[in-house]
Amino acid sequence: MVPTGFHVGVRAVSLHDADLLAPDERLFTTSMSDVRRAEFASGRALLRDLTGAAGPIMRRPNRAPDLPAGVVGSLSHDRRYAVAVITRRSDVSAIGIDIEPTGGAALSDAEATLIVRHDDVVPSPLATFVMKEATYKAWSVLGGPVLEHHDVRVAHDDGRFEASVLDPSSPSPQTTFNGTLVRTSDYWIALVISATDNSAQARRPGV
Repeated sequence: MVPTGFHVGVRAVSLHDADLLAPDERLFTTSMSDVRRAEFASGRALLRDLTGAAGPIMRRPNRAPDLPAGVVGSLSHDRRYAVAVITRRSDVSAIGIDIEPTGGAALSDAEATLIVRHDDVVPSPLATFVMKEATYKAWSVLGGPVLEHHDVRVAHDDGRFEASVLDPSSPSPQTTFNGTLVRTSDYWIALVISATDNSAQARRPGV
């Protein structure tokens, strides 16, 4: 699922990781519930392990982790696990990863309608959500504006997918991302890796 030059990490979410937070990170979590604080703390502990960062890893305006210079990465978590992917490859401008448990509550018909377009080619509404969330994370790191789920069209085929961010002012997609979708016994996992030539496209106005 992950090519050469990338590093993947998984960490069980635990409130004990809150003891490892840097002072600025700890201050950032003061208004969070214990569940949310545990997710944040374990995610930061995982990112420090992967990047070797000594200082705090705060949040960018787009909510992505503010990683050390030269590091590109993405983080996802639920109440059980934090998962992250990072790279220092210069030909990669953004990464998006998302996970969702397969055993959770099924999406309602109304929720599925908000996520799945009529022309999406996808295995399930939940898988569609995961693919589009991973795409949005990569898109936002590149400077793209906020997206709705219907702003992204997904075509999935045998574990791989193409996600096109649609430009309402043009019949052509604004930016296209390639990704991988994996289903384990417990999770859907989607990963998008964006090459450096996607950056300028994502910053174009339109969506």
